[in-house]
Amino acid sequence: MTDPNQRSVKINASDLTDIKCDKCGDLRFEPVFLLKRVSALISPTGKDETAPIPTFACYACGHINLGLLPREMRPQTSEEQKIVSSKLPELSVVSPDSPTKE
Repeated sequence: MTDPNQRSVKINASDLTDIKCDKCGDLRFEPVFLLKRVSALISPTGKDETAPIPTFACYACGHINLGLLPREMRPQTSEEQKIVSSKLPELSVVSPDSPTKE
């Protein structure tokens, strides 16, 4: 059922701003997961766990733009931003099954 209070808005894709990879400028992105370890001390099960964090990586080079990270993972200061930016290539997700991208 359609919500009568919900407005229908038509958006023209040509009016939207492209998001480009901060590293290589490519316009294509693919969904990836960053994996974080959850300590048994804070895990709901009381055991060490892995938490998947969904985001998007550049299809061409694997870079993750800071703006595509969840807010709580983004650096708060310019110094933190330099540190995180220098480590982002390490966060690139490549599956051994992934086809080679050109």
